[in-house]
Amino acid sequence: VTITDAKGIVIYDSLGRDLGRDNSRWNDVYRTLRGEYGARSSPEIPGQEGDTVMHVAAPVYDPADGRTLIGVLSLAQPNRSIDPFIAASQRAIIERGAWLIG
Repeated sequence: VTITDAKGIVIYDSLGRDLGRDNSRWNDVYRTLRGEYGARSSPEIPGQEGDTVMHVAAPVYDPADGRTLIGVLSLAQPNRSIDPFIAASQRAIIERGAWLIG
């Protein structure tokens, strides 16, 4: 979990390693700060191909007026965590396809 301010600077990081980092150019933060849907998929280990992490963001509004955007909350989850669901879906598609073909 990371929270940025309205400029995209990390003000909270649940892992405690990115405080002060400028995330304003990351797609999840960049788009959310502009009122759009913000998400991205990035390598789990920067610079290496392989496992990726999905980041999804939501706007944080000032509770005083509910309209002023004061930051972005981003959640991250390794894409491999959904592999069992993908495998189950693929099996179901193959089974139904085989049934249709007869």
